[in-house]
Amino acid sequence: MDAAATECIYRLDHQDRIESVNAAWDAFAIANHAPELCQPAILGRSLWDFIVGDQVRHIHRVLLERVRNGRTMSNLPFRCDAPDLRRYLAMDIRGLPDGGVEYRTRELHADVRPSVPTLDRLTVRKGPLLRICAWCRRVDLGDDYWVEIEEAIVRLGLLEQKEPPPFTHTICPRDLRLLGG
Repeated sequence: MDAAATECIYRLDHQDRIESVNAAWDAFAIANHAPELCQPAILGRSLWDFIVGDQVRHIHRVLLERVRNGRTMSNLPFRCDAPDLRRYLAMDIRGLPDGGVEYRTRELHADVRPSVPTLDRLTVRKGPLLRICAWCRRVDLGDDYWVEIEEAIVRLGLLEQKEPPPFTHTICPRDLRLLGG
């Protein structure tokens, strides 16, 4: 399958409402057990309904402002992990003449790993929040000491816990600097 066929594309209107997604978007949502994120349920909804965390929202607002002011953002690397995959992706964002924005996301590569229940969105959770970087998926162990999820699992004993902790998304200091925030 060629890269263009697996590129997820979505467009926002000038008010940040999702106005279109391609078939690859729906296929990705279904493959990741999230049919509620397919076209019929998300079209017309605000992008901000789907982005959590003040820092994450801030970075996306900055990116949207930049592309609407004529700058194209190309090959922005980020992670979008599944419980059994570490996925490395790249995103292009460009402004459209009507004030809308187009996002194009493609997978660069994925590494298979043992399943990480903490990353399964259906897992029941309780306890204190874990901070996970929305961009690189590293976990803050405290005092801004960020490690890969696998190391966090070992250090925090997450596999021994019947119910892993809930997590919140943020941007780690390294990625905040890289993104110009």
